[in-house]
Amino acid sequence: MPGRMINIKRRKICLCRQVKTGPVLPIALILFFIVVPWANAHGIDIMAWVEGDRVLTESYFSRKIKVIDGHIKVYGPSGEQLMEGKTDANGIFSFKIPQETDLRIVLESAMGHRAEYVLKADEIMGKSLSKIRKKRGPGFYEVMAGIGLILGLMGLTLYLRNRKKKSATSSK
Repeated sequence: MPGRMINIKRRKICLCRQVKTGPVLPIALILFFIVVPWANAHGIDIMAWVEGDRVLTESYFSRKIKVIDGHIKVYGPSGEQLMEGKTDANGIFSFKIPQETDLRIVLESAMGHRAEYVLKADEIMGKSLSKIRKKRGPGFYEVMAGIGLILGLMGLTLYLRNRKKKSATSSK
């Protein structure tokens, strides 16, 4: 089925001719699916829980990268600042409970990242169980990136193997 033809300087050019991309398009798609999830690595989160007479916080970016030297401020229920400090190399900051009321814990990191956590008074007074941290397996983006990497390596292997076969048959 011929496509729409136009004459440019007495040459016929088909506007619907298929472009042969070779391995460029599959490689570009694989890179796209590997790189795009990493672009979402700028979220920040803070978790807080009570252990004994101390409040512990753990701060991390959305890819579970620890926030180092993140600035933490603790506010009381009326908005007054009770204390401040910085996270350590493991993203942890702990402090003695300043008062047994709701505490608003604010984490600020470089480039305007900000997260808040409200620790309720009943958690502080021990009326509810402290938070149990669970280690989770890889998330959706990690699984998809792994599958994309495997498929990309398989495609590259098949391409190279096919190229060797073509060069071997053409040299005969």
